[in-house]
Amino acid sequence: MLRQIIISFFVICICLMIFLNSTSQAQSQKKILILHSYHQGYTWTDQIMKGIISNSNLYENPIEYYVEYLDAMRFSQQKSFENIYLILRHKYLTYRFDCIIASDDPSLKFLIANRTKLFPDIPIVFCGINDEAFAKDHLQKNIFGVIEKPNILKTVELALKLHPNCKRIIAVCDHSNEGMIHLTEFRHVSSKLKYRVEFMEYDNMALPELKENVRSLTLDDVLLLLTVTQYQSILRLNYIDTVNTILQKTNCPVYSLWAPLIGHGIIGGMMERGIVHGKNAADIVSQLLTKGKNHIQNALIMDTPKNYMFDYAQLSRFNISHGKLPKKSIIFNEPAHWITTYKNLLLSIIILGLFGLMGYCVIIMSKLNHAKNKIHTSESRLRDIIDYVPQMIAVKDRNGRFLLVNLATAIAYATPIEELTGSFVAEHHRNKEELLQFLEEDKHVIDSRQLKVISEHFFTGADGKKRIMQTVKIPYRYAEGGKPAVLSVSVDITSIANSDEVLRKSENYFRALVEEQPDAVCRFKPDGTLTFVNESFCKLLGHTVQSCIHRHLFIVISKQADLLIEQLIKSLNKNNPIMTHQITIKDYLGQDVETEWSNRAIFDIEDNIVEIQSVIRQSDNLKSKDK
Repeated sequence: MLRQIIISFFVICICLMIFLNSTSQAQSQKKILILHSYHQGYTWTDQIMKGIISNSNLYENPIEYYVEYLDAMRFSQQKSFENIYLILRHKYLTYRFDCIIASDDPSLKFLIANRTKLFPDIPIVFCGINDEAFAKDHLQKNIFGVIEKPNILKTVELALKLHPNCKRIIAVCDHSNEGMIHLTEFRHVSSKLKYRVEFMEYDNMALPELKENVRSLTLDDVLLLLTVTQYQSILRLNYIDTVNTILQKTNCPVYSLWAPLIGHGIIGGMMERGIVHGKNAADIVSQLLTKGKNHIQNALIMDTPKNYMFDYAQLSRFNISHGKLPKKSIIFNEPAHWITTYKNLLLSIIILGLFGLMGYCVIIMSKLNHAKNKIHTSESRLRDIIDYVPQMIAVKDRNGRFLLVNLATAIAYATPIEELTGSFVAEHHRNKEELLQFLEEDKHVIDSRQLKVISEHFFTGADGKKRIMQTVKIPYRYAEGGKPAVLSVSVDITSIANSDEVLRKSENYFRALVEEQPDAVCRFKPDGTLTFVNESFCKLLGHTVQSCIHRHLFIVISKQADLLIEQLIKSLNKNNPIMTHQITIKDYLGQDVETEWSNRAIFDIEDNIVEIQSVIRQSDNLKSKDK
């Protein structure tokens, strides 16, 4: 029993909450009546409706729309409005609207005439109104809205710019209330521009006459469509149907002021758009319902945003370049570009490409991190290795700060590695002349980013002893911070330098032996260029040392030298470095001399022939030696 009571209690609570919530929503929901002047399916009216609905997100409360159409274009206003009044009064007798939106002149005038009986004291927001004077007369009566004011001047100036050979501009207009307003504005524009072109009016003509006149126009004329819905008090079914009828087989360019006519034979113009009027009206309603009528920023919007709009087919028909159009122009019916056609495919490819790129970047980052770890590991190993190297190794920055030193460098400066690293070389090097030279050389290597070899220089260590060093300085980028630095490796060549004198004496002695050799001696490269000759070689051929060095062997000897060199290059190798040849040459007297050439190849570390040394003996000398 107790269980049933508890369940019943919870059911009652839930039902009560649902009821209170629905009641709260019903109380907070706003009701808006939209009264259109014309019928559903009329493009201008449909665009206004679209603009109103598109701005529904501006309202704080839920909105319930009620939509009615006066159908003033297809039926006589006087007779039909009486019946519509009775229908609306019966239909909305118990309704209280928060606001009413009136689109175009007939609906506003209908509401003003019947307001006290139908919707007393309810705020009215209008849009698409041409009768500016009528709208302003009723602004103080809780009425707000948007004026429809086509820019005829801008459209006429545009036509004159795109058709420089134009001689006449003809306006087509009816005698409706809106038509007379636009015709008055057209006459005002023509008075300003009459010095540039002739202006004419096809004013309230019967349709057969109008069609005939329009067909007779040429490329020197421009037709401007104003309001064309009523002729001689006869209502047309549809504005667009009327335009299509008028423009059959038209030869001249046609402009207009309303966006719905794009695609029906007109080139374009500065267009009024119904969707803009609808959005502006919805914005005023939002302010009205949210803040109240005293806080509306702009109770009367006199000029709505307009755009230059064109029909691609008509631009092509009259050979009008897109480059001549005003900036930010909107072109309709333009053939789809391949990018537009394959937009989804391109987006898919781009997205896949981005994912692929992201994956590639992840892989690269992983490899970079792995490489960094390897570099740090290598540097750690390098640290261990360079401490065992007897040469002095150091890395310094542009200011002479030690970034890395090995044990040999630390011993030379009698300072621990940890203390030496991060300090300046100027703090430890005693000889100022040497210090300045070191710093200058370091800066040169860093700035030029070129290796520098210093074959000999002095280095005074911490013990005061002066050593002779050979140093290689290399441009370097230190891993920590990536700052430019210089890596120097210095070898102590003091003992080698002290033996230079002995070496020079040995070279002089060797040269003396070769020079005193009675046999002719020469050395030449594989291409035949002589690099050394002795006095005996020069005496045999009647040349000087200067006239032989750096010259080709066949020029000095004879053309047989080419054959000799070719045979030597083919035959000499590491296993067979010596060959002997018999050659007849011309001596200094021009006589033929039989000679024997003993040739030895000199190789580099890769066993390539770098030079060939030949000892040349005359055959007579050989015979005497044999005896």
